[in-house]
Amino acid sequence: MDSDRPSPAPAPRAPKHLPLGDLEVTVVQQPHRVVVTARGELDLNTVVRLGGAIAGHAGRRQDLVLDLGELTFIDSTGLRLLLRLRERAERDATALLVVTNEPVRRILTLSGMAALFDCVDRPLPYVPADDLPDGQVA
Repeated sequence: MDSDRPSPAPAPRAPKHLPLGDLEVTVVQQPHRVVVTARGELDLNTVVRLGGAIAGHAGRRQDLVLDLGELTFIDSTGLRLLLRLRERAERDATALLVVTNEPVRRILTLSGMAALFDCVDRPLPYVPADDLPDGQVA
C-alpha cells in the first residue's frame, strides 16, 4: 500500500535571493550608534530607500555603521549618497564606518573614493563608548 511508505523529506530551501534591482534595508539601533545594513542593488531605483532609512536617525547625532557587505551592485547614485553621509558625519562630528565587500571596495577604489572612508570587511563588535581610549569613537 502507498500509505505505508514514508513521506519524502522536504526539499531544502534555496537561499533567499532578492529580485533583480531590489534592495533590502535593516536598521539596528545601538546605544551609541546605528547600524544600517543594505542587501541587494544600490542604484537610482533604490537609493531613496537606503537614504530614507538613514535619514530617520539623522537628528540623533550618532555614529553610523553602514554595512554594504551584502551589496551586489552600486552605481553613481549610491556613491553620491556615501559622499553626503561623509559630509554629514564631518559636520556633526560623528563617525561613519563603511563595511564593504569586493564589489563595493572595487568601485570605491576605481572612483578614487576609497581613501575618503573608513572601510572594514566586517562590522566591528559593539564596544561601549566608556570602554574606549580617549579620542576613539565607538
